[in-house]
Amino acid sequence: MGAKDQPRSQRGARQPRSPWLIPILLGLLPGVAGADRGVPFDYQVHSRVQGGEREGQPRLILVPQRTAADVALSLRREDGRRFQFTAARLPAQEPREFSWTQPLGRQVYDAALTATNLQGETATRRFRFEVLVVPPLEVRVVAEELDVEQRLLVFTASRPVSRVELDLRHAPDGRLDHAVTFAPPAPTGQPLRVPWPPLPGAVQRIGMRVHDTEGFWTEAEFLAWWVEVEHEEVAFDTGRATFDARERVKLERLAQRVQELAATVPAGVPLQLYVAGYTDTVDTTEHNQRLSLARAAAIGRALRAAGSTLPIRCQGFGEEVLAVATADEVDEPRNRRAVVLLGTAPPPRSGLLPRAGWRSLEALP
Repeated sequence: MGAKDQPRSQRGARQPRSPWLIPILLGLLPGVAGADRGVPFDYQVHSRVQGGEREGQPRLILVPQRTAADVALSLRREDGRRFQFTAARLPAQEPREFSWTQPLGRQVYDAALTATNLQGETATRRFRFEVLVVPPLEVRVVAEELDVEQRLLVFTASRPVSRVELDLRHAPDGRLDHAVTFAPPAPTGQPLRVPWPPLPGAVQRIGMRVHDTEGFWTEAEFLAWWVEVEHEEVAFDTGRATFDARERVKLERLAQRVQELAATVPAGVPLQLYVAGYTDTVDTTEHNQRLSLARAAAIGRALRAAGSTLPIRCQGFGEEVLAVATADEVDEPRNRRAVVLLGTAPPPRSGLLPRAGWRSLEALP
């Protein structure tokens, strides 16, 4: 079922702190400080930053136009906090960086820069700048709502989103097949549903870049991957979703197999279990539909009881997909079966899985 190669952890231009999160430092805002006496300086302020990383610290870069000595930089923040920096000597045209900490939010700084030139002339320049520090932009793909066949990706973001860029590929390591840019009708902090146009073949890898309304962005990568978990069929009681206690050992072995497969997947890749139930043709179609869903849920609950902590979603297909073609009202054990899938997103519809509509185990009666 689906691609057999292992899913990759999400990645981007920088190593993320968690699967779907990559903080980005934005550009520089230039300014100039100069005078007839002393040493003229250019300065650059990293005035829009994200907290939580080194790049999340405000930084000021000084570039002396001539060699400077006894350099002293004093910063007074509007909340009353002061910062002092010194340098005995700064060669001409050599940038020197000074950084400090700031809580989240906007702060205005009054700066005083004093320096002496090679002729012994000292001068002080004063200037003002503002710094905005925001939390890292966090993005989470809602894996249970990703629908490759319906060409729909759903995600949440920690701040209002202004633009989303998708890179869609048909193979995990293939070339870029299609790029999509999506702009929400209005910036929103609610879950966003991002569609893409019809493409030949099944999309397996989705790269995304999410831009917020402050001008920051983050990257993530999502690999649509599934594998069928082989297991022994559980012998349910006739016409019911219950089974003998001796059958539980089969589900304990299944839970162990799921754990082994999940351990081969890179840390941080979101995984889910999908349990599909099927019946033979005995009794009515409506009864078998309900029975197959109930049996899928029974398997899911047994896996949970055996220690599986993965999200579990279930669906019943009744007598709609027979392993062995039979007439109506035929007792065929091979048709009373279940399919268990481990994957990063709901599997696409197929002959074995003719419908979407997977339901959370916790939402089932």
